[in-house]
Amino acid sequence: MKFATRYFAVLLSAVCLCGSTVSVASSQELFRDPDAEAALERGQKLLADENFSEALNEINTALQIDPTYDAAYIAKGDALQGLDEFSAAAAAYTKAIEIDANSAAAYNGRGECYLELAKANGQVDLAINDFRNALNLDRNDAKILANLGHVTVNYMQDPVGGIRLLDESLARDDQNARAYRDRGLAYAMLQDFDNAEADLSKSAEVEPDNHENFMTLAQVYRLQEEYRQMIDALTRAIAVYKPEGMSDPKTYIDALLLRADAWMNVAKDEQDKQARDEAYENVIADANSVLDEYDDRYPQSGIAYYRRGIAQRMRGEYGKAIDSLTLAIQSVPAGQDASYLVEAFLRRGITWFYQGSIELARGDFEQAAATGNGFRDPRIYLWLGYTYFKDDDLRTAIDYYGEAIAKDPDFALAHVNRGLAYMQLGEHRKALSSFSDAIRVEPSVGEHYYRAGKAYMAMEEFQKAADMFSLAALKDSENAKYRKAGADALRAMGKDGLGAQWEREAEQLPTE
Repeated sequence: MKFATRYFAVLLSAVCLCGSTVSVASSQELFRDPDAEAALERGQKLLADENFSEALNEINTALQIDPTYDAAYIAKGDALQGLDEFSAAAAAYTKAIEIDANSAAAYNGRGECYLELAKANGQVDLAINDFRNALNLDRNDAKILANLGHVTVNYMQDPVGGIRLLDESLARDDQNARAYRDRGLAYAMLQDFDNAEADLSKSAEVEPDNHENFMTLAQVYRLQEEYRQMIDALTRAIAVYKPEGMSDPKTYIDALLLRADAWMNVAKDEQDKQARDEAYENVIADANSVLDEYDDRYPQSGIAYYRRGIAQRMRGEYGKAIDSLTLAIQSVPAGQDASYLVEAFLRRGITWFYQGSIELARGDFEQAAATGNGFRDPRIYLWLGYTYFKDDDLRTAIDYYGEAIAKDPDFALAHVNRGLAYMQLGEHRKALSSFSDAIRVEPSVGEHYYRAGKAYMAMEEFQKAADMFSLAALKDSENAKYRKAGADALRAMGKDGLGAQWEREAEQLPTE
């Protein structure tokens, strides 16, 4: 009874002094057991040293003494987070919120747990709500601002709102590498690459051994299609990478796969054959580095086999390419799809085609069309048309070229090949129609006018043929065959003098 009377007197005094009733949590602080406080203090020191298991023991001791100790529940959540036990940590923060609904630290901690759990379940809304609640309770906490800025940029895809929050956070704590990284990504989303690179350089300055800084910088270079700089950033990410858990790969697999893709883009843009081959060699080397560690782990191994197969095909190593692409296809578990699967069938089919194995090529093209969204890809039907053209089944080839055009009316190559098939059948008017469609799609390509001119020649419409050859020469004045064809058309019209002039002009140009 004396304790109750004393408690009521203290509470009444607090009401009189503050003018309002104190919360249950704050009133309990007035009578916190010293042993519980001492245990929590020991636990918090262990937390600061990242000795999470021993910290948890001390914190649990505090909670055994006082099960209403909200600060201990927050510390317990922090320790469990350090042990990657995010569900249990979220439960500890929830207990703290039940005791004190105005605890910004508890909402923020639970939001961090929900964010980690969202990596598996994809449900980030709970984390966003908790960070917002935390910010409403404490607008000046740099950590809360950084967390809400992180989800705003990375999950809500709102770079402007994210930058505003991250600006506030960094004004309070200018040593938060992730905040710089997130703001850099936000700037990149807004195409402000100078500020993006500046922020990512700052994040690397704060945490020079954090691979995520260089990985994000690589993504910024990727957006700008600066692939060699992207490769440099990825190389630095790979160099500083350290596995965080026992299940993590020894090498930075994701960066190796991304670097292989960057080397592939370098090769596509490279005009020098030796430099291009070296780029493809680097693709193969990065793929092999992945496969040395993950030769049977989907999807990483499948992507590595696919990248290697493409590089080998581009180097003319057709047998090796077929083997690699086959392994890429076989690595996909039954009943699943992979982003590269359609392309792997298509590329393997193209490789078979170049080796002269038309039936095998056709089988892969048909499989590509039947896989995922392959039926939407006009290239597959173009290649099916090639296989039938190769077998002299021109009508079927024309049908497939038409299917490719139906998928993409602006697919100039399909128009051209349909025109060539009609020419071989002697249906020159239809061929002319196809070549004219190619001209409409690509009016700057001289070869399309040249083919239209050949169709007119076959129909003995020589003036129209001469006009087309003249247009072809106008588009590409260095191509001798256009002037030679024009000379033939002019002579067929009886204009021998002008024809001879065109012939002389053609002789002064390099031949194919």
